[in-house]
Amino acid sequence: MLIKIATEANEIIDNFFIREEVFIKEQNVPQELEFDGLDRNSTLVVGYLKSKPIACGRYRLVDNYVKVERVAILPEYRGKHYGQEIMEFIEEQIKENTPLKLLPVK
Repeated sequence: MLIKIATEANEIIDNFFIREEVFIKEQNVPQELEFDGLDRNSTLVVGYLKSKPIACGRYRLVDNYVKVERVAILPEYRGKHYGQEIMEFIEEQIKENTPLKLLPVK
């Protein structure tokens, strides 16, 4: 899987598409909760398999921590460790680009 920081409009749209499919359509999360206005202050990530967007996530600064959110894999690609790949990519980006820590899982 090719994982990228979403900087181009089409990559951001791909991130949003996956989140809409997984969170809004599949899990019935209200659209206003999923698209909470925090994406502008977040780093969006998207994973591609043969040019098809299949995985995504975002991370953002919260107080003095980096919080990982909105990690999603399209249903037909689950169970293949793509979520793990997204998380490893995000963790590596955080380590390389910020002296901050990941927010501990509660």
